[in-house]
Amino acid sequence: MNEAMQWLLIEGIAALFGAGGLYLLVGLLLFASMHTRGVKADWTPPRRMKLMAAILSSSILAIGYFARGGVI
Repeated sequence: MNEAMQWLLIEGIAALFGAGGLYLLVGLLLFASMHTRGVKADWTPPRRMKLMAAILSSSILAIGYFARGGVI
């Protein structure tokens, strides 16, 4: 496994999903979102919010992958 692929799998994706654990430890953002969700039972994130989160996550992973010498 080359260095770029190793970064993507271990340091990139693991850290991305590990952020949820960090929010559980900090608790501030998680509690705020749970409160918002509890006030309005039919609340769902707007499509724009989901799209921006997906674009941001993909961009961060791609930048790190290419910075480590990854090729398409």
